[in-house]
Amino acid sequence: MNTDTPIARDNQGVGNAGLFFVCYSLAMRGWNVLPTSRNAKGIDVIVYDRNGTKFVSIQVKTLSKRSAVPLGERPTCHMAQVVVVCRLSAGKGNPELYFMKPSEIDACRHQGDPTKSKAEKSAFWLQAKDYENFPDRWDLLDH
Repeated sequence: MNTDTPIARDNQGVGNAGLFFVCYSLAMRGWNVLPTSRNAKGIDVIVYDRNGTKFVSIQVKTLSKRSAVPLGERPTCHMAQVVVVCRLSAGKGNPELYFMKPSEIDACRHQGDPTKSKAEKSAFWLQAKDYENFPDRWDLLDH
């Protein structure tokens, strides 16, 4: 990856960059990769092994910098077997990948500030210090 390449600044561009980097990384590790419809909630990628005997559903959450991961008012992470946080880093080489099980997200997710608007009160998020405990856990795809 050319480290001089600018990082997309709009949400759709950032999301697409992360999704396709994750797909590329999975394909390079021998998985057959099927991205789903881009505006669908929940599962972003379905992968299966070369023998067609193992299937894994993945949700990708992409960030353009070190920040919290918004999970929404009703986190959809439970639809996928694995959640990958892809953090793009302008000028710092390849994006960083963090792999979590939905149960791990449940254990460390936070809910909104009660002093904020209704939407902000009920929204969930995952702090950077929490997902950073799960770098490059490719082994989650094997279980």
